[in-house]
Amino acid sequence: MKSKFGSNSTENFLKNSKRKKVIILTIASIFVVLSFAVVNALDYKPIKAITNNNKNSLNNDNSNNTTVNEQSGVFKPTSILLYSIQNQLNHSSAPNELPDYEAGNVGSTTLVSYDEWMKMGGHQPWRRDPFLLVRVVTSNLVPENISPQKDLVDSEGNWTESGNKATNIDGVIIKLISPKDYSLDNPSGATTLTYKLIVPHLGSYEVTDSKPKGSAFFIITRIIFNPNSFN
Repeated sequence: MKSKFGSNSTENFLKNSKRKKVIILTIASIFVVLSFAVVNALDYKPIKAITNNNKNSLNNDNSNNTTVNEQSGVFKPTSILLYSIQNQLNHSSAPNELPDYEAGNVGSTTLVSYDEWMKMGGHQPWRRDPFLLVRVVTSNLVPENISPQKDLVDSEGNWTESGNKATNIDGVIIKLISPKDYSLDNPSGATTLTYKLIVPHLGSYEVTDSKPKGSAFFIITRIIFNPNSFN
């Protein structure tokens, strides 16, 4: 039979052991919590630094190509290249055939000299005028509910010319931007010209037409769309 002293000693020992376990567990829990807090604190700073670095990097990348005006918050889309045959022009000094853009359709055209054109009857003389070419063959770039095709293609009172700019009755503008001529009649005799086609409510296009070497006609060589740009 166990003595009372022995029994109390055992009970005290068990109680003390339980207290020690509770204290140890409590200390361990506190240590774990503190460890997580320290780790999170250490992890938080690099993440914040990376985030700031990313922001700085993005700001630097967009410094020359801003899509959002930080002061006004207005979104500014970048330009879109819609059509180009620059590669074909660059790889052939005197091509016989080139892609031909006409009102949204792209086919191919055989280039003819002035003499050949005259022998065939001299049809479609407007193709020899870079301004008229732009006005006619890019009419599909203007929505019908802004300016109908007849107001763009027909010149009977629909267009008013002033210097190097023409405006139609619906507010569509075609302006010569290169070369810096004072007239739409191509007084400098340039073989490559760029016009700005400004469409109300939509934006503007930069349209380039060129007369390939030996050709009697101009053809469209590049079209760039600038959304929400009206200058």
